[in-house]
Amino acid sequence: MSLLNTIMKMAGDKALSKVNNHFSELDNDKTENVIGAVLPHLAGALKGNIGNAEGLQGLMKALESADHSKYIDQPDEITSENGINEGKAILGHLLGDKDKSRAVSAEVAEKTGVDAGMIQKMLPMLATVLMGTVSKNKSTLMGENGNAATPKGQSMLMSFLDADNDGSVVDDLLVMAKKRLFS
Repeated sequence: MSLLNTIMKMAGDKALSKVNNHFSELDNDKTENVIGAVLPHLAGALKGNIGNAEGLQGLMKALESADHSKYIDQPDEITSENGINEGKAILGHLLGDKDKSRAVSAEVAEKTGVDAGMIQKMLPMLATVLMGTVSKNKSTLMGENGNAATPKGQSMLMSFLDADNDGSVVDDLLVMAKKRLFS
């Protein structure tokens, strides 16, 4: 199951709609385009992080130390001050620094025609949705022995991010975005 499919299954009508409603100046199509363009960057960064033992351990520690699933269970948390601050921290771990975040925003703005500043504000919210979805699937992703650091656990995380196993999460996310977001 691809990441976006999982996000849509768990959060589609609640979490992502909360993000959409927060940016009322954007219509659903624009928001869908932004989300469809942002999620591959975030998922790709997450996939890159879990591709090494240190990054995988960092993800597992983050999942164990905080209740990220609340962003799926309580969508109002996504746009709260705490949710946005936590989203910024998640972005820091995923993307590394603010320059990379700005570069993602600029690239998505060019693709979608949406102001980069607005996308920059949306990024932390989408990061919390991503982390919330991973958190909600933690037991599945960690495998039977509860350890994603095993090859099996790492493989499950990778397949979660790349449904068709072509080495790219971008195509999986974009196909699902077209089919499922705000329909």
